[in-house]
Amino acid sequence: MNTWQKLGGLPLALFAFLCLLLIPFKSFSDEAAGKEKTYNYEVKKGDTLWDICKDKYNDPMVWPKLWEINPQIENPHWIYPGDEIKIYYEKPGTGETEKRPFPKLVLNYPISSEINFVSTPEEEGSFGTIVAGRIEQKVMLSEGDPVYVEFPEGADVKIGGLYQTFSVLESFDHPVTGERFGNLNKVTGIVKIKEKADTCYIAEVVKSYSEIGVGSKLRPLPIRISKLTLVPGKRHLTGYIVYSETPLISDHVTVFIDLGKKQGVQVGNYFDIYKEDIIPEREIIGRTRVFPPYKIGELIVLDVQQNSSTCLVLKSLKEIVPGEFVKLLTSDDLYHIFSNVVGSGM
Repeated sequence: MNTWQKLGGLPLALFAFLCLLLIPFKSFSDEAAGKEKTYNYEVKKGDTLWDICKDKYNDPMVWPKLWEINPQIENPHWIYPGDEIKIYYEKPGTGETEKRPFPKLVLNYPISSEINFVSTPEEEGSFGTIVAGRIEQKVMLSEGDPVYVEFPEGADVKIGGLYQTFSVLESFDHPVTGERFGNLNKVTGIVKIKEKADTCYIAEVVKSYSEIGVGSKLRPLPIRISKLTLVPGKRHLTGYIVYSETPLISDHVTVFIDLGKKQGVQVGNYFDIYKEDIIPEREIIGRTRVFPPYKIGELIVLDVQQNSSTCLVLKSLKEIVPGEFVKLLTSDDLYHIFSNVVGSGM
């Protein structure tokens, strides 16, 4: 049988030539595979991007790098057993790269219209006042009652607009500076401006949470949302807890801070709470020693005024009192907080 004899209908020489051609192609394919930077990883129960990076690279802080190369992961806090994700063979570089937007995280905390708030003297000059009720001999007003309302000169009053009624509970001073800070106000209801009269406005009580009477104050009804969405701060802001509705501040207690719209605070902003310890040295030294502040809790903003905000304490690590230091968190801070706390593999 000569060299042109066929194997399965194919000349042997041609068959041998094709086999030779396959060798370099296989070698090239193997070489390309060796240069791959990532491989597929199956998520296991309890996994988070944070934990994976800690296990694979001994550095949990590079987890945003994995999120960047896995566009199918809409929220980095939620990965599930059985999911396939790409991960790097080697620890990814830690140089600055463009970060993906912070995911929308919605807390199951509805915002009502009854949240008490703090007002400062600067704001109080813009409030309206219920000056009389149209029903004779009626001291306390209820839903459906018409009322007369006055506003300061130059106020932007809208016909058909909804306004929040409130009463002043008490005045208080700033716990750190000792200067008068403002008033704690109790929200009592909602009125709707119906028409303008000669010297005042005629309104109607549309909602009553508690007693509304002559002398009650008004402000435009804040825009409310059905759920509370976490909003990262654009930059770090620092301030203080100035007041609390309860003597002991713990989880789910409402507090008030001395930062508001003027300082850039928004509903949904997240703050860490810190304690600043000042411990006297021995008398022989004749001085005090200030220790670095340490974290004692977390809070989220429910409502924002010009110079203050109403907040909810979400976590308290120890006793919290007015005068504690607070710091607004940015998206970078929140990445690290929620990466291994929320939404791990289950």
